[in-house]
Amino acid sequence: MSGSMGARIGSRIRWVVVPLAAALVAACGSSADEAAGTVGSSSADIEELAKEEGQLVWYSGSDPGAAEQIVKAFTEKYGIEVENVRLSSGPLVQRFKSEVSAGAPSADVILTVDKAFFDEADKEGWITPLKTEEVVLPEIAEWSDDEMANPSAMIVAYNVFVGSYNTKVVGDFEPKTWKDLLDPRLKDKLIVSDPRNSTAWASFFNMVLHDPELGESYLEGIGAQNPRVTDTLTGVQLLGAGEGGALIGSPQVSLAPLLDKGAPIKSFVFQDPAIRSPHFQAAVTDAQHPNAARLFIAFMASEEGQQIYNAAHKTASPLGPLEGALEMPSGTVDPPVDQVKAELPKILDLLGIT
Repeated sequence: MSGSMGARIGSRIRWVVVPLAAALVAACGSSADEAAGTVGSSSADIEELAKEEGQLVWYSGSDPGAAEQIVKAFTEKYGIEVENVRLSSGPLVQRFKSEVSAGAPSADVILTVDKAFFDEADKEGWITPLKTEEVVLPEIAEWSDDEMANPSAMIVAYNVFVGSYNTKVVGDFEPKTWKDLLDPRLKDKLIVSDPRNSTAWASFFNMVLHDPELGESYLEGIGAQNPRVTDTLTGVQLLGAGEGGALIGSPQVSLAPLLDKGAPIKSFVFQDPAIRSPHFQAAVTDAQHPNAARLFIAFMASEEGQQIYNAAHKTASPLGPLEGALEMPSGTVDPPVDQVKAELPKILDLLGIT
């Protein structure tokens, strides 16, 4: 790629973590306004109309460095600018719902790990069905029905959760299994990702609750370690700073900044049991750029997009093993959403979280 082309691509990638200005929509060109709402009837039409729309607003909770890689590849391939509005799952969903209630959704595509939200969004018609007889993009048409949360939400990745520890804090002790985290040497040194902050972590601890080898006694044992309970990002930072000995837990990608700086951090993959924690993605029904939305989703579903996204995020692909991506751990389970919600108070009590 030439230097000038690289400069043009780089100028298109802008990262937004505050509310988009109302001027964003007004800034769209007249050709984009004319194209908005009209979805192409063939792959070629969709690509042509997407390029006329010229931009895409992507709401996601993706790691910023990893998200940049998929955005850059998409922009390089199609010349379409991507605004990545990045927030954690809870605030992202809250923002989207507020915009929908006001009749002015900004997102064209939304990606997060909150399955309950996508089920609600599908029921309410906030997101548009992808797997229909009319679908013309082969990457979407050929996507396995098993990798759809519902007709409108596609699974694009699976988190691989790890336990991690600071070798300077724990010394020669190297926890490698679930039960190692109950070791007395981790008393007052354990950090726990707060299950109140994310459906993924609520599901994670619900999985533990129902595992015959772990169950209530295990959660009580974790609570007896007097853990520090916080959000995952803060937990990773505390671990890297030596203010904790071990962390339950994080996606593998969250450790990358620490490892890049040479922090004394090691990790092990939670398995037998392991949570099935998907990244879901959908096109917004009232998208301002509906063709760009479909083209982006199709790109993410392609082998090229899957390899880039999952390798960058250190996640597992629904397509199976891909270069640079992780493999699914053994013993994965998927607790029902209603069960996770109903049993969260019990889990908090067992963990001693008030």
